[in-house]
Amino acid sequence: MGNCKCCHTHLNEPTLNSKAIISDGINLDTMSPSLLKLAELAISHQTDSITLIDLRNKDLGEDGSAVLDTILMSYTHISSLLLSATNLGPENWTNFSKTLSNFFKLITLDLSHNNIGSYGAEKLAGAIEKLMRLETLILDNAQLEGSGMILICGGLVNLRNLKVLSLRENKIGDLGVRMLSNIINHLPKLIYLDIHHNQISISGSYYIGKCIESLPFLQVLKAGNNFLMKEGGNNVVSKLPFGIREISLENVGLEDSHIILLAPLLVSLKNLEVLVLDHNFLGPKSAQVLCEVLPKIKMKHLSLIGCNVSEYRKALSFASSSTEILL
Repeated sequence: MGNCKCCHTHLNEPTLNSKAIISDGINLDTMSPSLLKLAELAISHQTDSITLIDLRNKDLGEDGSAVLDTILMSYTHISSLLLSATNLGPENWTNFSKTLSNFFKLITLDLSHNNIGSYGAEKLAGAIEKLMRLETLILDNAQLEGSGMILICGGLVNLRNLKVLSLRENKIGDLGVRMLSNIINHLPKLIYLDIHHNQISISGSYYIGKCIESLPFLQVLKAGNNFLMKEGGNNVVSKLPFGIREISLENVGLEDSHIILLAPLLVSLKNLEVLVLDHNFLGPKSAQVLCEVLPKIKMKHLSLIGCNVSEYRKALSFASSSTEILL
């Protein structure tokens, strides 16, 4: 990244006394060196050149979490804050959200693999709505359910610059995706939507389709491992936008009829590069249809792992030598 001075997890051990910014009673020996380095830079007024804070996969522990908000107040100018898998939980979100409200220049926020839940969602929503420059929001595996998603959506309505929204491996369900569809028009620039593995059923598939219809610039849709089945699959497949580049619909109950429905659309999807249909109820009929379609498109990657099409391996490969096919 050129000469940009970023604060990553591989920072050197701190050499200055960080106690000036850390509360009494905190055990410095148990804190992440990266967090101590941030404190060190803050007390020496050397934070201006930092544009990225990356503490991903650093378990901050009880002591680190307790002082995180205080330290971050010296970095409200940054553009990227990556706190995935830092063991933040319910006891952190009130103070953290108050601090986050001041990050007006933030473009990327990753809070995935932390325990947000409904309580955290309530606190975060008020902060997120103020981050009007935000382009990427990642909340994967954050223990969000339908009620929490309703609260998060209250914060999303102001994010008109948002391009990437990732909510994979939560439990937002039909209620959560319905609420998302109600506010999706407020995200006109969204190009990446990941709702993989969210306990969305046939009923919720209607709202996935509604989301897709409202996103003319959508390039990546990941909605696999939901319970869409036949009717739900139709609701999604029939709404795919022409500019889409990647579709992941693995293990959603698709059948041969969906591929037949999808075939004429695939020909018109000139930008489609990746199609993932693993572990669906696809058989020889789907393989035959795809053999006819593949020569007409420029797909780079087609995955049919776990589908009943292995006997068509050679035929699919011959249909398009430029397409990587996984069976």
